[in-house]
Order: sequence, then structure tokens, then C-alpha cells
Amino acid sequence: MSVLSGNLTTICVFIPFLFFMSKLGIMGQMFKGIIFTIVIALVSSLFVAIFLVPVLAGHFLPLTNRKEKPIKSRFLIRLYAAFDVPMNALTKWYRRALQSALNHRKAALLICVCALVIALAFIPTMHIQMMTGGGDDSVTVNLRYPIGTKLSETRAGLEQLEQIIRDEVKGYKTIITTAGSTTSSYSGSIQIQLPKSDERIDTAETIQQKLRAHFTDFPADARLSFRQGMARQMTGSDLVLAVHSDSLDLAMQVANQIEEVMNSIDDIGEPSIDTDEGLPEVEVVIDRQRAYAFGVDVTTVAKEINYAINGVTATTYRENGKEYSVKVMYQPNDMQKMMDLERIFVKGSNGMVNVSNFAVVKKGLGPTSIKRENQTRVVKVSADILTEKNASVVEEELKEAIASSFIIPEGVTISYEGSLKNMKEQGGAYLSIIFMAILLVFGVMAGTYENFKAPLINLCTIPFMIIGVVAIYKITGQAISMVSAIGLIMLVGIVVNNGIILVDYTSLLIDRGYGLKEACLEAGCSRLRPVLMTTLTTVLGMLPMCFASGGSSAMVQPIGVAVVGGLTSSTFVTLFFIPVLYSLVMKQKKMNKSHLQIVLTEEN
Repeated sequence: MSVLSGNLTTICVFIPFLFFMSKLGIMGQMFKGIIFTIVIALVSSLFVAIFLVPVLAGHFLPLTNRKEKPIKSRFLIRLYAAFDVPMNALTKWYRRALQSALNHRKAALLICVCALVIALAFIPTMHIQMMTGGGDDSVTVNLRYPIGTKLSETRAGLEQLEQIIRDEVKGYKTIITTAGSTTSSYSGSIQIQLPKSDERIDTAETIQQKLRAHFTDFPADARLSFRQGMARQMTGSDLVLAVHSDSLDLAMQVANQIEEVMNSIDDIGEPSIDTDEGLPEVEVVIDRQRAYAFGVDVTTVAKEINYAINGVTATTYRENGKEYSVKVMYQPNDMQKMMDLERIFVKGSNGMVNVSNFAVVKKGLGPTSIKRENQTRVVKVSADILTEKNASVVEEELKEAIASSFIIPEGVTISYEGSLKNMKEQGGAYLSIIFMAILLVFGVMAGTYENFKAPLINLCTIPFMIIGVVAIYKITGQAISMVSAIGLIMLVGIVVNNGIILVDYTSLLIDRGYGLKEACLEAGCSRLRPVLMTTLTTVLGMLPMCFASGGSSAMVQPIGVAVVGGLTSSTFVTLFFIPVLYSLVMKQKKMNKSHLQIVLTEEN
């Protein structure tokens, strides 16, 4: 029953994921395969432990002891003695410590609770972000000049940036420079390819810091930014402000003001607006009343201007079985100035009419794209956090800076999105998953023990895993992420296994007639070796994941770190907390005379 209960508690914590998979977004899709793999492996190992291991052990490993079959190899005798000495010393120390804890139960519980409170107090001081790890294999820096900048100027800026890269960056593999594109001559990018993680000198983060220091070397109208890496593309930018308005010009005005405010805050880097102001265009504004007075309709005017600029197929010339389209259009010399548009003639009811008689030509900017949310135009301003400050702190600083810098016009609303919003939404889902996992674990243990007190004692050890999680993240200096929450959920099912071993054997000793405190002491000392074995096998199995700091494998590193830290602290606390709490909560069972006689006979 202990083996069955221990496996089921670990399996149960993954079941709630199936109900909240859609709310976890990309994180749910990432870890769906991991979850199913773990569950299938645990179920398979359970069947192997229950059916296959006893059969094989009964056939190949007959039960003997050292007295019946002593070890003859001197090497093995010395090896076993080398292992027994520290284990026996540890057991003696643990017996004395546990005896002291049982004699001062309230003080022992107070120490455990104080350690938990201290760990909880450190959580607000820790760096929390959406996702950690997953170092990128390349760094791409974008350079953008004002619309209309010539390609030669863009190329010169990229050559300057490329020279800085060659002088500052160490250990890069290749550099790919792209100047201009099919639609714009005022932008370009440089991609820095990096070697394998174990061969790198400068990481992607180090390269960004080095290049960011040279952004001020470029003109004020040049915008430099880094393209989002793999992890950032999955989670989005740290700060995203959505400006909603029915007027695109008003939304762009507010977005530009927000961008200026972001640039003034040192914690925020490279803000960008997802909507361009637009490409230069010429607008022909037609006075419909005057056009109708000349007998000209708007459709005819539009067609005539289009034919004059783009041409119209007048006929098809055929020769030797081949066909050639003959286009009629204005000569290039007649399409160079704005006033040339006004000199176009359109056929009216009383003859040809000059466009200037009923239309005005204006210069302007045409938006390249218009985005809408809930039937309202939206412009998004996004940026990343450069320092170790949490997104919640930086967002509050940004709100205060915006409030003190300008007044939001009427008809414009700003909503804060980004990683903080995603963390709040996913954090609520993770809390629901943990709550459901605890209920399922409680149900499994209640069915195993056939009472409610023993499962509640085991559940009390779950919060103490926070001590180790906080401690290991503080020691390593890493940030807590949403990936770490996967490790915390796994711990809910893992940390209770040690408690199951202790509580189950303590109840067995009480049934055999031991006193309450005596049963707690003997169960703790007897189960110390199995508890340490189960803990060490899990911790040692997770250690390679803790050191996976390169490539995409680093994205799951927080799971290993959380499990190692939480399981270590919960095991240490469990060895003292559960026996003390068990002796306080449970009552001494009353034995009948026949049972007492059997016990006395066995002792005699």
C-alpha cells in the first residue's frame, strides 16, 4: 500500500494539468509531452515494482542475512564498513535530535514555522519573470532610419554597426548584414551567429549589453533594437501597452509619447511601436460638386489617373505566333512632380477637363497596416526590462511617469499587457492546479490510511518545500519563472512520499503496542535509510537537469532546480516535523487484553 500510495500521489498531481492546459498557453503546449511521459513512466514502474520485482527477487535473490551467509570478500567487507560508519553515525545523531524534538515538541514546531515564514518573506525580494533559460544561438540587431532615407545612408550605418561588432564581440561564428528590403530602403539588420554553447566566449546577453552601449554613437533619428529571441517570441515582451482609439492619428500620437517616456526610464530598453506612421503618398482630393458641374464622375477621374501613371493595355501586337501587350501611359518626364497630376485631362460632358479645375493634390503618409481589437484601432508599444527589477515594479514606475508626463486625450484608452498580465493569468491557473493536486493527493492518502488525521499530517509538510526552493534560487541567483511552477506542482506529489513512509510505519508500531512517542522515535530511526534513499535518488536524478545551462535544454532547468531545493528542505523538515506533529495529533490506541498478552509473550 505504501508503494501504491507513493506512486499515485505523484501521478495525481499531473491530472489537473489536463483541465487547465488551454489556460497555460504556450507553456501548456511545451510541457504536455513531458507530463504524459512522466505519467506513463510512473504507471509502468508501479507495475514493475508490484509484479516483476517480487518474482525476480524470489527466484534470483533468496532471502538471507549476514549471519547465515557472511561476506567473504575483503574488499566488499571494507566497502560495506565504509558505508556503514557514516550511516550509523548519522542514525545516532538523528536519534538524539529527534528525541530532543519529541521532548520539546512546541519548540520544534515553532522553529519549523519560523523557517517557513522567513522563506515566505524573501519571495517579494526575488526576481520573477515569465521564462528563464534557453539562451539564443544568434543575436539580431535592427537599424531603422526615418522613412525616405536613401539606401546608401542605411548601408553606411550598417557598416558602422558591423565594425563595432567585429571590434567588441568575441567568439562569434558568422555575421550576416542585410541592407534594405523590397519595400523599404531605410532599414536593415545584422545577424550574429554564435557557436555551440560550450564553445562561446560571449553569450547572447553579453553581446546585447556590449552593443547597447554604442547605440548613442548613431544619430538621434536612428532606431536600434534587438530582434526577440526564441524564449521572448514564446512569451512576448516584458511590457506591452495597447493604445485603443477610433482615430489612428490620435493613437499614434499617444504611442509616440509613451515611447518617449519609456526611453527616459533606465530600466526599460529599446521600446518599439508595432505600427509604422506610413509611407509617403499623394492624395487627390476631389470636389464632387465642381466635378459634377463639369460633367465628370469620380470613377472616371480615378481610372484616368491610374491609366496615366500605371498605363493601360490599348491593343495586342501579334507577330510570328507571339503576342505583345501595348501599354499607353504618360512619359517619365511627365510623372516626376506633383503638379503633373493636376495637368491630367479627364473627359467630361462638354469635352476634356483639367484635373486642377475640380481637385487638389496633397502630400501625406499612408498607413502600411491598420490593426483592430474589438472593432477599435489599436497601436501597441512594447519594450523589455533590462535590469533585475520585476515587471510589476517597472510597470508601476511607467504608470507614474506617463501620468506626470502628459494627459491622455479623450477617446483614447491604454491597457497594460505583456509578461505581467500573462504571469497573473497563468499564476491563477497554477494555483488552481496545485489546489486540485492537493485534494487528489489527500484523497489517495485518506483511502490508504482509512482515516483523515494521518493524511492531514502529511499535507502539512507540503508548504515547507518553499524553504528549499527560495534558498536554492537565492544561492544560485536565478529568477523564478512560470517553468519553476511545474517543479512546485511535481513537489506536491513527491514530498508526501517520505511522510507516507514515516506515518505508515509509525501506525504499524503503535498497532504492535509501542507508546506514542516511542513509536515516533523508532519509526523515524528505522525509516531514516529508506527516506534518504528515495530523496537522494530523486535529487541525484534531477542534478543533470540543474546544470543544463545551454541551448533549449536550459528552458527546463528551473524544474530541476525547484525539485532539488524543495525536496531537500521538505525531507529535512519531514524527519522532525512529522514525528512531532504525529505525537501531538494522534492518540494512543487502547489495546485489548488478548493483544497485550501476545505482545508480552513475544517480548518475553
